[in-house]
Amino acid sequence: MTVISSFLALATVKPMIDQQYSTSETIVRLLGIFTIAVPPVLPSSLTAISIYALNRLAKHQVFCRSPQKVMVAGRIKTMVFDKTGTLTEEHLQGVLSAEMMEQNGEITKDLSKQTLDSLFGTALSCCHSLVFHQEKGIVGEYMEKEMLGMTGKRVKGAFIEGDHSKFQKLATHPFLAELQRQSVVVKKQDGALFYFVKGSPEKVLALCTAETRKEAATFISELTSKGNRVLALAGRQLAAGTDST
Repeated sequence: MTVISSFLALATVKPMIDQQYSTSETIVRLLGIFTIAVPPVLPSSLTAISIYALNRLAKHQVFCRSPQKVMVAGRIKTMVFDKTGTLTEEHLQGVLSAEMMEQNGEITKDLSKQTLDSLFGTALSCCHSLVFHQEKGIVGEYMEKEMLGMTGKRVKGAFIEGDHSKFQKLATHPFLAELQRQSVVVKKQDGALFYFVKGSPEKVLALCTAETRKEAATFISELTSKGNRVLALAGRQLAAGTDST
C-alpha cells in the first residue's frame, strides 16, 4: 500500500504543478492520497486477527501477555531457549576430574577418598558462595550445595571443615557475567595457599595450560552437544606469601 500510494502521489505532483496549486495545497492533497490508500477498516481488522491468534495460542497452552508481539512472532522460524529450571534441571548429575578422565572414568557422585583428598576434591568443597545460617543451615545455589555434599565437608563461617582437613577462605570473588566465572583463595590448616576458579568451560579453560585445554575440549563438547549444563573447575597451589586479594 505504501508503494502504491507513493506512486500515485508522484504521478499527481506534475498535474498539480501545471494547474498552479500552492505548495500547501499540494502537500494537503498528497497526504490525502496516503490516507485514502489505507483502508479505514484496517486497524479493526488487525485487532480482530490478533484476538483470533491469541485464542488459538491459548488452546495450545501458550499465553501471550503482549498481543502486539503476535504479528512479529509469526515471522520467527527458529526459537532458542536457555533457562535453568525449565529446559535444564537444578540437579547435579555428577563430576569428573582430569585424573578420572585419564583413567577412562565416568561422571559420578561417588568419589573415592583419593579424589576427595586431591586438588579437585578441595576445589569442589571450597569454590562456592555458600554461607552458613544459624536457623536455615547452608544457604546458596542448589548445585553448589550438591557439590559440597559430595565431599562430606561442612561450612562454618569462613572455614570449610572435613574429618581430617580444614580450609579457611581468605578471599572470594563472586560470579560476574562479564567474566563468566567466580574464584576463591583458601588456606589449608598447614598454611598452604590455593586458588580455585569455577565457571563456563571456555572461560576456565582459557586460564589452563594448552595440554589441559586439548584433553578437556572434546569431552566438554560431547556433554554440551547433549544439552547438558557444564561447569568447569580449575585450581593451583600458590606460592607462600602470595597476596590473597
